[in-house]
Amino acid sequence: MTRARRILISNEFLDLHRGEKDFVLGKSLAKRPGAQVQFLHSGNVSIPDQDAGFQPGSTAWNERLRGTAATIATYQALRLVRQTHNKRVAYLLPNPASYLASLRRFRPDWIIDTVYTTLTPRSFLNSLYCKATGAGMIVLDAGDDAKNKRLLPFERSAMRASKAVFTYNPASARRIREKYGLDAGHPMIVHHKMLETADFPFDPARTGTRPRIGYVGRFVAAKGFDRFLEYASRMSHLAEFVAVGHNDESFSIPDSVRVVPAVPNKELHRIYSELDILVIPDLGRFRSYATVVQEALLCGCRVWIGNLSADYFPVPHLVDFFQPDDTSGLEAELARLAGLDPASRIGQRQELADCSRAIFDPELVVDRVVSVLEGRAG
Repeated sequence: MTRARRILISNEFLDLHRGEKDFVLGKSLAKRPGAQVQFLHSGNVSIPDQDAGFQPGSTAWNERLRGTAATIATYQALRLVRQTHNKRVAYLLPNPASYLASLRRFRPDWIIDTVYTTLTPRSFLNSLYCKATGAGMIVLDAGDDAKNKRLLPFERSAMRASKAVFTYNPASARRIREKYGLDAGHPMIVHHKMLETADFPFDPARTGTRPRIGYVGRFVAAKGFDRFLEYASRMSHLAEFVAVGHNDESFSIPDSVRVVPAVPNKELHRIYSELDILVIPDLGRFRSYATVVQEALLCGCRVWIGNLSADYFPVPHLVDFFQPDDTSGLEAELARLAGLDPASRIGQRQELADCSRAIFDPELVVDRVVSVLEGRAG
């Protein structure tokens, strides 16, 4: 950074259940010369945090920032919950006076608006502050399906006030431009997710004698878990099947599937290191760049995604896309893996892990954020 900047990272939640991902950007920026960083969030916990037993409290959040100069502040908000097609989502209405008072106390030069599910009134308040003070605004990770029309005028104002929009895939970039009427010159930066790559090492010793194919996440039909169970019934002669997560929809699990309850984020690398292939059989309804995809690739685990086009991923060449009803390619891959000795499988996995680690270096995204802060993006 060329001069001191006060950077505010505006969140609805700082999600503890999913590890470090909400903290990576702020921690990295705080380590760069000339940056003073503060997180501002509601003080609430997300629904995954609530389900995992996390309680609101500064200790848990501050623990994530140990070793950096970044600070955390909270604002008052009314917490509502709505049901989407496949999950409960918390939706926060900030108290305008409390929120704007928090902004005035920190007096940011830049606001990085990090979107949890969609733009909210919090984003609109950020845009008002920027218009009043001349501060800059970045909208980060606005990659949802953008179906909510009720708040469209407020969302459009916030989006157009941004200096750049960061999103996970080309498909989201197109949807954002169309919904908010952004002109062709508005910077739209496609990026991978910012994960602490050190949290996802590949452990070769966990590679099994037989190929393993797994599903990681909530057991819901919206992600094709019912299809995964069908695959296990048909292909158990080719591989071992492992399902990791909560059985939200009370599926009857056949004996051919080993079930592992949801594990803490810090232990997920052990699961991915066991798997040769992670499969999410059907993302036709969910349509997203799931975090588990990037986590698995970092551990050298191939990823197969059903019923989703490649433009939903910033690095489609690392992922295999297929139609849920046509499993011939998946079966052929399992048969190929079954014909390899463990050393050969480990070698291929190590190569994929090393490649993914270089591609998913979070500092690459931080560099692109800094280029906007310094006026070098366009």
